Amino acid sequence: MVTGIGVVSAQSSDNGNLAEEYAFKTHDDLLLEVHNLAPGFGGMFLSDDNTILYAWMLDPSEGNAAKEALEQVFGDWMTEGLEFQAIQGQYDIGQLHEWYSRKRDAVWGIPGVHMTDLDEGDNQLEIRVDNPVAIEEVEEALSSLDIPLEAVNIQTERRPILARPSPQEAHTLEERAAGNTMVGGYMTTGVGGGCTLGFNATRAGKAGFVTVGHCTQSGKWDGGVQGTNFYQPSSAINPTAIGQEKTDPSASSTTTGCPSGHVCRYTDSAFIEYKSGVSYQLGKIAKPTSKDSIAVNSTDRFRIVKRETLPRSNETVHKVGRKSG
Repeated sequence: MVTGIGVVSAQSSDNGNLAEEYAFKTHDDLLLEVHNLAPGFGGMFLSDDNTILYAWMLDPSEGNAAKEALEQVFGDWMTEGLEFQAIQGQYDIGQLHEWYSRKRDAVWGIPGVHMTDLDEGDNQLEIRVDNPVAIEEVEEALSSLDIPLEAVNIQTERRPILARPSPQEAHTLEERAAGNTMVGGYMTTGVGGGCTLGFNATRAGKAGFVTVGHCTQSGKWDGGVQGTNFYQPSSAINPTAIGQEKTDPSASSTTTGCPSGHVCRYTDSAFIEYKSGVSYQLGKIAKPTSKDSIAVNSTDRFRIVKRETLPRSNETVHKVGRKSG
């Protein structure tokens, strides 16, 4: 199974039992592989109309090498059907990756920091904070580490969460799934509150669904399987559990890249195994009747047709959520 940042493979052990072996590569690790094959590569992004893939290069005349490296590391789909253009970059991924790793402990130790990123789309690092005071502290920390401030975008603003319009139709994503058949997008509830049933899946031959891991615990979330029951849409509206948490790795301070003083995981996700008799459809996600609406009808569905593990920077991505539509 391929996730957003890791590959899970299975192999037979010496005693003949099937053992799972986890070998994680982050998106940044893959960008570094491209840089190693095409020195001077500084990231890439899609044009606003999704027709051109731009690649930052210290020497744009080496663009063909970057294109070949991207296809070798990510696959032909990265450039397939797109015009490819190399443009002048200021930093390469090797520099950005080293700075990003160097600042990790110092920056995450500052109160108010809530996001850091190696932003391959803008050829720089990005740090987001929730107050102006934290900006000064971050700048001081970066300067002490000899990381050029002009290579880092520090900002406090975040895109607002938009209030959803009141649905006009009777049936919504926060109600019982149409026909009592579980598909992605509907509300489900564990002990961590209402969450979205992400998508149906099978694991080790058992049917279930993937949702956010923090819905499996109340209060502080650190992963691990508690055997949490899930309801649809909630235990108040439907007291019969539709599934139970079966897979939810624990967070650990030894996770590669985890800042000191923290525990980390690669994904905020859990697998919930369906109870016997629950009806579900693989590959189907409820389709809202309009943008930003949680209203749905009983027939329209999005159909999952392929897997794209690593969306490109600036690529348009649509999602369906039980609260946001």
